[in-house]
Amino acid sequence: MILVSEIGNITRFLHPRHMMAYLGLVPSESTSSDKRRQGGITKCGNPHARWILMNRHSTMPCRPELAKIWRGVKKANHNASKR
Repeated sequence: MILVSEIGNITRFLHPRHMMAYLGLVPSESTSSDKRRQGGITKCGNPHARWILMNRHSTMPCRPELAKIWRGVKKANHNASKR
């Protein structure tokens, strides 16, 4: 319930990558000339939600029904953007 209140309505994220960026769970990047190096997570974004996710990840079993819900949200957003 805490995570839901921290993130809000997940339908506002068009892609899972957008939500990961919101949480700061994307790799940092250093680019110089033609070289690109990715580092650890950026930790920009909502620290409370990130803390909840990182701590619950090791204790919660994989829940396939959540993946099904996410796919439905993604499909609905895709169909809405076509209008």
